[in-house]
Parts: sequence; structure tokens; C-alpha cells
Amino acid sequence: MRLIAFAPMRSGPGRQAAHRADGFVVALDDAEREIQGNPNTEGGDKMHARVTTFHTEPARREEGTRMVEDEVIPAVRKMDGLRGAWWLANSDGTRVIAVSFWDSVENLRASDQAVRQFRDRAQESGSTLLSVEEYEVVAEA
Repeated sequence: MRLIAFAPMRSGPGRQAAHRADGFVVALDDAEREIQGNPNTEGGDKMHARVTTFHTEPARREEGTRMVEDEVIPAVRKMDGLRGAWWLANSDGTRVIAVSFWDSVENLRASDQAVRQFRDRAQESGSTLLSVEEYEVVAEA
């Protein structure tokens, strides 16, 4: 399994602190595993991520999964700069997190209008949008 860490996009003096494992960095794997490598310093543009969190009704999980598989994934795959995307759900089906990775902040932001329509549709069908956050990827293994 890959280990990826990302931090809120910041500028200014506090930026280095956001890159440390001090609560600003989120690891999507075993917290004890060492973070190695930085995709942003290994010959390329900085990679960015969007993390969207919804509260959902368990009874609607299957309907939501179908929408993601049938509509969202095909649309997102056509977007410029997509590096990958994952949709996660907790075991009781009440929380869904979508994580997408982009090759630049420009492509991340250019995709926002297109994915906004899917967020709106999810809310119309009973999900509650809890957050949409943008991050800069700071390490990858």
C-alpha cells in the first residue's frame, strides 16, 4: 500500500511547520510507517489534492456508489491533470471521503466547477457536505 502525506496549502513563515507530522500532515496508511520521498522535489510540478467529506445515510450508500461509478469516475478521468482519485466510506456507511490528486493547483481548481455539480447532486439526494479542502502533497512512498 502506498503512503501519501499532504498538508494544507499555505504560504509564508508557517509553511515548514505544515509539512511536519504535527497534525497538519495526514498519512493514509499505518501511522508508524516512515514517509519517504517527495513527489514535489523529484523532477516535477507540485502535486495537489482535494479532500471532500460527506455525511450520508447508510440506506443511500449503494445509490451513491452507483453514481460515483457510473458518472463521477468517467467524468473525472477526462479532466486534465488528474493523477488519481479514491472514494472511501466508513464501515457503517455514514461518512464518505473523496480524495483526488492533481498535477498542479491550476488543474485542481479548473476541475472544481465540474465536480461541484456532483457535490450538489449528492446533497440533493440527502447527503450533507461537511468539507472541501485543498492540500499540497508533501511526501509520497
